[in-house]
Amino acid sequence: MNTGFQAFLATQDTSMKIAVFTKNRVNPAYGAARLGAERAAARLGAQVTHYVPELPDDAAEQSALNLGALATECAIRRARGEAVPAEILLPVEIIERGNVGAWDLPYERRPCLAWAEALRIGVKL
Repeated sequence: MNTGFQAFLATQDTSMKIAVFTKNRVNPAYGAARLGAERAAARLGAQVTHYVPELPDDAAEQSALNLGALATECAIRRARGEAVPAEILLPVEIIERGNVGAWDLPYERRPCLAWAEALRIGVKL
């Protein structure tokens, strides 16, 4: 029996790519998150790329919060059939004494770049 969800999956473009960002390879919860992403991607016919800091929990390497949020939004929009840019380039931000306050916060308190702003500043034409 072919369910509506199975029919939906059969129509998915196999070139879909999903980026998964985790804080470290030490915490087993992050390992489980990566495994879950792999399984979900396999069901959707997508490819997964994992991004994990070389140094566990390194703040400088964890600027990926915006990237992770935007990659997730792209994946969801594409799964809904919406057009998404092939590439979004975001400006580099050097973390130093003058701006470290915005980065030295728990993840749940850090702001994410809004979709419209990311498209405004980062779409490669």
